[in-house]
Amino acid sequence: MAHPSDYLYARHSEEICESSIIMGGKTDLERVVAYVPAEWKEELEAWAEAEERSVSWLVSKLIDRALQERRPITQTVQQASEVASVP
Repeated sequence: MAHPSDYLYARHSEEICESSIIMGGKTDLERVVAYVPAEWKEELEAWAEAEERSVSWLVSKLIDRALQERRPITQTVQQASEVASVP
């Protein structure tokens, strides 16, 4: 099994999120709510604690990574679609 730090990557991503924090603990980030099984929540809490981070921070990093991995695939599909539509 991968070490949690393998998933918590890219210092620049951390800096981007930290730069979104406004004085007084407010943030300009949007809120997303998700329902997960109790087992996932417990596992996420343990992982976040091991990393000395919040569950919110951890989930944000996981979403960021998933989106970064998805973008090249999406771009390739869009490019292929554009080439196919050229007469």
